[in-house]
Order: sequence, then C-alpha cells, then structure tokens
Amino acid sequence: MRMKTALGLDVGGTQIKAGLVTQTGQLLARWITPTGEGGPALLSRLVSLIGQVQIETPSDRQPVGIGIGVPGPVTEGRVHGCVNLVWGEVAVEEKLRQATGLPVRAQNDADVAALGEWWVGEGRQCTSFLFVTVGTGVGSGLVQQGRVWTGAHGAAGEIGHFTVRPEETAVCTCGNRGCLEQYASASALLDWANRFGGTYASAQEVMQGAKSGEISAQQALAQMTDTLGIALAAMANGVDPERIVLGGGVSQAGEFWRAKVAQAFVAHAFGPVKQTPIRLSQLKNDAGMLGAAKLILDEI
Repeated sequence: MRMKTALGLDVGGTQIKAGLVTQTGQLLARWITPTGEGGPALLSRLVSLIGQVQIETPSDRQPVGIGIGVPGPVTEGRVHGCVNLVWGEVAVEEKLRQATGLPVRAQNDADVAALGEWWVGEGRQCTSFLFVTVGTGVGSGLVQQGRVWTGAHGAAGEIGHFTVRPEETAVCTCGNRGCLEQYASASALLDWANRFGGTYASAQEVMQGAKSGEISAQQALAQMTDTLGIALAAMANGVDPERIVLGGGVSQAGEFWRAKVAQAFVAHAFGPVKQTPIRLSQLKNDAGMLGAAKLILDEI
C-alpha cells in the first residue's frame, strides 16, 4: 500500500536540508547538502537534490509534492529577495514545478519552522504561538488557529530586522542599521565577543566561554539575550501569543541561554504578557523540513 509522503526542503545560508515526511508528521528520511553558491546555481542544486531523493526513495513512498522554506519574504509562490541566497525576485514554485513535475508550495523559512513546531512539536495544542529561530540570522513565525500569519507582503515575522539600536552606524545585510540580527544572531554573538577582547572561532565557543565565566563571552551573551528579550517583548506585546518557542542553532545552548532570554523578556513585556511561557523547540533542526512538508500535505 502506498504511503502518502511529501518532501520538505529547508534552505539555509550554509545547508539545504530535505526530509521525507508522512501525513502524521513522521520524518522517514533526511538528506543534507551544502547550500554552496547562491543565485541560479542554487535552483539547479535544489533540483539535483530532489532527484537524489526520488532515486533513493522506494516507489511506495515517493513524495506527492514539495514544500520549501527560504530565508526571505514569499507571496504567491514568488520569493522577494533572499540576501543570503543572492536571490532577488524568483518564482521558486513555478521553477521547481517545471523541473520536477510535482506540485510545490513555498514559504518563509521561519514561517514553515513555526508550522512544523505547531504541528508536531512544542506548539501542539496551542491556538496561537510565536516561534523564533536564532541561528545565522533571526526570524520568527506566528501561528494562529493552525495557520501561519504571513502578512500583506509575505514579510510578517521578520523580527531579525526590528530596529533595536537606531544609533548603530554599521549596516545590516538588509541595508538598514541597528537590526536585531546585528546583536542577537550566532554570527553577531561571535563578532561581539571578539570585539570585547575574546579570540573565539565560533558562537558555540562563545557560549562555552560564557558558561565558564569568561568576561568577553559573558558581555557578548548579555548583549545578545537582553536585546532579544526586548524584541520578543515588543512582538508579544503586539500579538499576545499563548506561547513563545525558541529554535535555531543557538537554542542548542539549552536552558542556560533560554533562562537569560526569558529574564530579559519579563523585564520588558507588558503586564499580563509577562506570564507568556518561553520554551525551547522540541524539533530543533527538523522543524523547517516538517513544516515545509506540511504546506503541501495540507493541499494534496
């Protein structure tokens, strides 16, 4: 008997993750490949990866469709600029559909990760919740009544580009100054720790340094968690979610990091919003693949 599956693609700045997912949210298999060069070459790499999945998947488990999450705003199947992927306007659904013959649905990567976490992760049984992913960049998705709120321009949840320090002179990748991503992403944590006098090679090293009491690492981490807490409070004050879930690579630092973010959130949130629980992702790096697959499974 044929098992109904979909392929969920999660396109990041350094890796593309692909997962074969059932209707019940079971991840049957995963593939990972470097993102590599952006622009037109990336579309070819995606098509090659899809082909690899089809070759390596038994006939009774072949995907009936493809969902894809990309780091940028998406409306009507078109990506409207992904700085990290060197994409401007790309009709990603149409191009992948033409190349594979399968139905395709595309959405912002943080949005699909939020959908995955709501479906089979920490957001289960929530009527509304905010998912925030902190890694190479910072993004978020808001799920209400089982649907992701994308906004009028597909840019809802771009928390990484909240202006948190208008006095900042350095320019963000988006072209503005003082964005949250310049203070709260993994790359920002590393950069600031070294500016404060450290000699770290990765954000993970900074986190370990902070746990060990190293001053430069602790200063950078405090800046990160305080600024992220302020941004989360502003977001929660506006939409009042039932729960906030933290995911992305930085969340692997666990309770040590979560507690500091939560403390800053409580200090800046409004009245009853302070009670909003802040939890860590259950699905971790699988959330994007699962949510992307859910996009297409809901339609087929």
